[in-house]
Amino acid sequence: MKRTTVSGIALSVIALLVISCSASLRAQQSSASQEEVISDLMDRGNYFSHARDYAHAEAEYLKAVGEAEKIGLASSELILPLHALAVTYANENKRAEAEATFRRLLAVQETTLGPDDPAVATTVLSIAFASELLQKYDEALGFFRQSLALLEKKWGPNHAQVADALTALAGFQVRMEQYDEARPLLERALPIQEKALAPDSPMLGGTLYNLGKIYNESNQASRAEPVLVRAVAILGNYFGRESPNVAGALRELGRAYSDQEKYAQAEPLYRRVVELREKEFGPDATELVPVLEDLSALLLQTGRAAEAAAVQNRADAIRSKQQ
Repeated sequence: MKRTTVSGIALSVIALLVISCSASLRAQQSSASQEEVISDLMDRGNYFSHARDYAHAEAEYLKAVGEAEKIGLASSELILPLHALAVTYANENKRAEAEATFRRLLAVQETTLGPDDPAVATTVLSIAFASELLQKYDEALGFFRQSLALLEKKWGPNHAQVADALTALAGFQVRMEQYDEARPLLERALPIQEKALAPDSPMLGGTLYNLGKIYNESNQASRAEPVLVRAVAILGNYFGRESPNVAGALRELGRAYSDQEKYAQAEPLYRRVVELREKEFGPDATELVPVLEDLSALLLQTGRAAEAAAVQNRADAIRSKQQ
C-alpha cells in the first residue's frame, strides 16, 4: 500500500492554502475594484442630479446598481445606488418605478442592516409617500404607521424623528380629510418640535399650518387663529412673503378670521392668496376656485352683493372650463 508522508500532506495543505488565499485575494481585489467603479458611477450620477439632469443621473445610477449586483443581490453596496435611483425616479415623476425601487431598497436594508435600523424606517416612509402618489391609500397608511412604530421602538415617544413620523402620518390624514385622526398626532408632535427645532423652522411652520387647518375644519376658529398667525410668520420669513408656499396658511388664517366675523382682517388675506395663486398657476387655474369662493362669501357677508356675484361668477367660469 502506498503511504502518504506527513511532509507530503503538509505540502498538499500548504498548496491548497496558497490557492485558497490567492483566490480570496483576487476576490477582494475584484470587490475593491467594483467598489471603486460604483463610487465613480455614483459621483457621476450625483453630478447630473445636482444639475437636475435626471435622465443622465438615472443612467449612471442604474450602472451603479448593476455593478453592486455583481457583489451580491443583497449586498450593502446596493443601498446607496438604489436610494439614489429611487429618488431620481421620483424627481422624474416615474412614480411606479420609484415605489418599486424603494421597496427593493427596503428588502436589502432589512437583510443587511436589520429590521430595526432607523434607515429602514426612513425607507418605509418613502414607500408611504410613493404609494400615496400612486393612490394606494390603504397601503400608504400602513407604511406611515409602520415608520412611526419603528422610530418609536428605536428612540422612544419624544424623539425629534418620532415627531417627523407623526407629522408625516398626520399630513397624510389631513390630505385624506381624516381630521379627527390627524389632530392628536399633530398636538403630540408640536411640543416635541418646539423643543427640538429652531423657532423659525419651516417644519414647525408646516405643523402649525396643518393643525390650524384642522381647527378650522372642526369649527374652532378661535383656536386656529393664533396657530395660523405663527404659521404665516414662520413660513413667510423662511420662504418669503410672496412665495406660493405661504398661500395655504394665509387662506386658512383668512378663514379663521372670517369665521369669527373679523372680515376686515380676512379680506386682504384672501386677496393676497388670489394674487399668489394667479402668479403660480395662472388666472384660470382650478387652484383659484376655493379662495375665490371664500372671498365671494365674505363680500356677501359685508353687504357687497354685486362684487360678491362677480367673484363667484369668475369661480364658476373657471370650474366649468375644467369640466
